[in-house]
Amino acid sequence: RRSLDANAAQSESVSIEEEKKQTDPEDVEQECIADDLADEDINPHFQEPLFVGMICTTSNSETDHGGYYRWILFVSSSHTEIQLPKSVASVTYTLHPTFKSAVRVRKYPPFFLDMQGWGVTVLRIGIRFKHDFVRSNLELNHMLSIDHSTTVTDVSDGSRTHFNEIFDFRKFKPFCDEVVAKKPSFVRKVKHRLKQNLLRTPAPLYFNDFYSTLPLFKSNLQKCLREVYQLDVPESIYHLIALFAVLHVPIQDVLPNQEVYIEDCRHSQITISAAKFNHLRLRRCHDVYISFRYILSKCELIECTNVTVECTENCYTYRFD
Repeated sequence: RRSLDANAAQSESVSIEEEKKQTDPEDVEQECIADDLADEDINPHFQEPLFVGMICTTSNSETDHGGYYRWILFVSSSHTEIQLPKSVASVTYTLHPTFKSAVRVRKYPPFFLDMQGWGVTVLRIGIRFKHDFVRSNLELNHMLSIDHSTTVTDVSDGSRTHFNEIFDFRKFKPFCDEVVAKKPSFVRKVKHRLKQNLLRTPAPLYFNDFYSTLPLFKSNLQKCLREVYQLDVPESIYHLIALFAVLHVPIQDVLPNQEVYIEDCRHSQITISAAKFNHLRLRRCHDVYISFRYILSKCELIECTNVTVECTENCYTYRFD
């Protein structure tokens, strides 16, 4: 009998220790806070002022690349800081149907709801009071906002107050180890977008050191055809071939976001037949005729002489140096 009693006592102690291990310390702390609030003197007819607050920051996720926002909702008894309400038992947040688990219940003050998203929407918030208070449950709508760091809505009349600073939520257990991210700014968004565009921009198309003149090309062509192939070609044909080869240099494979750099070219006619491209720059060119259709950015001529530029459609900016 003694051995049986000892085994039973040992098994009870083991089960108690296992229950202690399975208990979440954060839940224990929240329950202690709720018990401390319940131990205070209660006036059943006390109408506690309540405010629904929302903190908006940038998302800390590493996969969203700055495109998402983070909202932290809470219920407070003050409109200037986060204070634990004494009369609220639980808060039910009903999110947009596109969210996973659209209905979320919080039972511990200040009833934090941490969520992420990329667009604003209307939340349905239900507040259930403790049985010790003579007060009917409340339901209200709350619009998410990304224009202010903190937004507070008065439960009694629905008025909203905006703050540029973020309320101190890191003093609470779920967020004590976090670092507050800066509010997204227009400059940061533009910087991020320009960086992405630069990474996607192809390398410039270079066309340089083309300086063959018409007489030189004709003489080389005649020498090649007569000595190598022993062909007797009329002078007019040589002239026509040289005119097309030397003075007409087409450039076709140009992307819309690509740049074209033409440097150190002489005695040539260049035609860019692409529908549109980003930027054109001519440097140290002489006796060059260039024709194009559409330039998105600008056309630059640097250290050039006797250059003719023909735009058949649009080019809004020209720069001469």
